[in-house]
Amino acid sequence: MPEYLLDACALIALLNDEKGADIVSGLLDLPCRIIETLHFDIIREAARIKAVNKMSFADTLLVATAHCTGATVVTCDHLELEPIEQLNRVNFLWIRP
Repeated sequence: MPEYLLDACALIALLNDEKGADIVSGLLDLPCRIIETLHFDIIREAARIKAVNKMSFADTLLVATAHCTGATVVTCDHLELEPIEQLNRVNFLWIRP
């Protein structure tokens, strides 16, 4: 079963019933787990990503976690994350264009 990591904007879309909320809602019908601990591999990957990309620390951790776990990032934050998608190291599910 595929795993998805929800960006804050995906959760906000769900909570505010914005465009894309139906996509996020459908994903939450799957079993959910909360990642409570950041392992060293994720922290190291986040540092590598942050060193070469202009992006927020939170998005850096999101992308690093997706990279290390093979999960797909669920987001609508095109501005900050589309450049990362172009690198083809992490899969994205865009909840709106």
